[in-house]
Amino acid sequence: MSQTRIDGRLGGHVDGMDIHCVYTGDEISGRLGGVLVGCDVDLAYDSAAGTVHGRFGGVLIGRSLQLSIQGNVAHGRFGGLVDGMDVSLGLSQLEPGGATRISGRCGGRVMGFDCELRLDPTGGLLNGRLGGSVIGKDVELQVGETPPLIAAALAVCAYAYYLFLHRNSGSHGGGGSRR
Repeated sequence: MSQTRIDGRLGGHVDGMDIHCVYTGDEISGRLGGVLVGCDVDLAYDSAAGTVHGRFGGVLIGRSLQLSIQGNVAHGRFGGLVDGMDVSLGLSQLEPGGATRISGRCGGRVMGFDCELRLDPTGGLLNGRLGGSVIGKDVELQVGETPPLIAAALAVCAYAYYLFLHRNSGSHGGGGSRR
């Protein structure tokens, strides 16, 4: 199989991240974000076993992905046992020969987010929303011939990694003097 580029954006121009990866049939590699703030993506795909595994980021600061794909469903884990999130995705055909809907959840009922994506098979455009209507991010990716569940898992993990990078970067409140 030839290489398929996966390019697009998670979030807006100010508060988001670029996604630039390549899918070769047995691996997904590339970069999320920019040179200074972001991470490398290094994933392996075994179509016979129906597994995706690998790493977002480095050995010390990063997250692993273990995903099992069976038919139209993908289940797995992004991150570790303590500081990780369960990933559950499913796809359904919206109309014969038409767009594919990919929906699911990353994380638990309280600390997690929903996935509502749509893949247009004619243009290879994956778009939709990760998270809620108030707290969440739009995603738009050109995915070419990348399998829908793999493309959706990449988008979901990109948003989870974005949340990981930004969870401690906000203001910490508190008033008074700090002398």
